[in-house]
Parts: sequence; C-alpha cells; structure tokens
Amino acid sequence: MRAAPQRFDFSYADSNKKQALQIDFGEAARPAVTRTPKKRRDKKAVPLSDEQLRNVLDPLTAAFLSVHASVPPGDLAVCNQTLRVFDGKQLFELALSPKRTEELGPKAAGGIPAAAVCAVRYQPIGGHRPESSAVSFLQETEGIEAWLVPIPGTEMFVPYKVVVPTSWGDGMVKLTGLKSEPAARRASAR
Repeated sequence: MRAAPQRFDFSYADSNKKQALQIDFGEAARPAVTRTPKKRRDKKAVPLSDEQLRNVLDPLTAAFLSVHASVPPGDLAVCNQTLRVFDGKQLFELALSPKRTEELGPKAAGGIPAAAVCAVRYQPIGGHRPESSAVSFLQETEGIEAWLVPIPGTEMFVPYKVVVPTSWGDGMVKLTGLKSEPAARRASAR
C-alpha cells in the first residue's frame, strides 16, 4: 500500500504577514500549486519537469503516512526506503538507511518498546537554488535521524523523534502521545 496524496494545505500567520500554500495532486501530470501571496518563479532555481513530479508526496504524507513494513518495533528493515517529497517549491528525496535500534522504555508513546533509528540523507532534485547554503548544509550533513515506531495494529510507521543538526545545535521534534483504535470501534462510536 502506498500513500497517494490528493491535496496539501498549509497556512501561516503572525502579526506581520500571512501565507498560504495549496498543492492539488489531482489527476494532472504536474501538481497544481497555489501560493498566497503569489510569488514569482525563481529563475535561479533548478527547473522541474512534469515527469519528475509524478508519484511525489507532500511533506505531511511523507512524514506520517508513507513508511510501511511488516516488521516489529525497532526492526531496522523499515529504514530501507526513499521518499520523494514535493513541498510546493522544491522536489527532493529523503533516503532512509538503517542506523541503530533504540529502546524507548515503558513510558514511551503508546507503550512501544523500541524505535528503528534511520539515518536520513537529503538529496535535492529541483526547485532549489544550487548555491543555497541551506541546501548545501542539508545535502552534506550526515546527522539527520528519524526514529520510527509502528502505529499499533497497522503496518504504518511514524516518526517518534526527528533530529536535524543546525548551525546552532540540534533541532528536534518528539512525539509525546500515540493512540490508535480499530476502524470498527470508531464507526460504532458515531
């Protein structure tokens, strides 16, 4: 089973500005991107072809719905995957590879005993500026990790923790809770 996104919506607002992004994957050869406010195409960015944009994932689907495996918690086989991600501007691959298994202990999200720790390599394909220092940094770093745990009762894995080195130190996002219930139980609760 492969995740197939239909639409991705993202909005951001603070006291100074508002931004919105919509990616409609639909049936077209190329995902339709709508930005508010509109931005001009970056002429210095590596161009993207329709062919390159086939069978891509949006960032949310890539992070939470695309990693599948019939393996127990902590099994490093789940790390043998490459995800093609389109964020509305850039297309890149995230190549996962086995790194180590980490025991999580009894208080971890959902009582899951172990996480498969995957090394993550970022490889830009298009839509980026080749001279960008951020792109170069992400491409060269070997310290990106995704700690994957299964959603109980499924073959889907989600990130328990993601670590990304930055010039200021490691950035980290960590899952604090995980709950899943069978579809039949959800339907009867309605």
